[in-house]
Amino acid sequence: MRISTLLVGIIVIGLIITSMMGLIGNLNDEYDTDINESELEIFRKIEGVYNISEEAKNQTYNIKENPSLLDKISSFLNSGWIALKTTMASFDITNEMTDSVVTKTGISRHYINAFNTIIIIMIILGVLIAAILKWRV
Repeated sequence: MRISTLLVGIIVIGLIITSMMGLIGNLNDEYDTDINESELEIFRKIEGVYNISEEAKNQTYNIKENPSLLDKISSFLNSGWIALKTTMASFDITNEMTDSVVTKTGISRHYINAFNTIIIIMIILGVLIAAILKWRV
C-alpha cells in the first residue's frame, strides 16, 4: 500500500467521524438529550449482565475433564440457572430502556409492546432455526 493511499484513507475516515460527531452534537442541541441518574442506572445494569455472563464463561472453562454423573447434573442445572438469570436481566434492561424512551418521546406504549413482541418472536425463531439446522447435521 502506498503512503498516499493510506493518507487519503485516514483523511476520509477523519472527515466521516467529524461529520458524524457534528450530527450527533446537533441532535443533542435540537432534542435536549439530558440524561438523569435513573437512566444511567440502566447502563450499570448492562455491566451486571456482562459480569454474570463472564462468570458463566469462567465456570464453563473450569469444568473437569472427566466429571462424575452428579457433577454433570449439577453443572447442567447451574448453567441453566445462570442462562435464565442472564435472560431475565436482559429483558428487564430492555423493558426499562423502552420505558425511558416512552417517557422521553411520548410514543404510544402499544408500539413499544409490539416492538418487544417482535424481539421475543425473533429470539424464539432464531433458537428454533439453530436447533433445526444442528439436528439436520
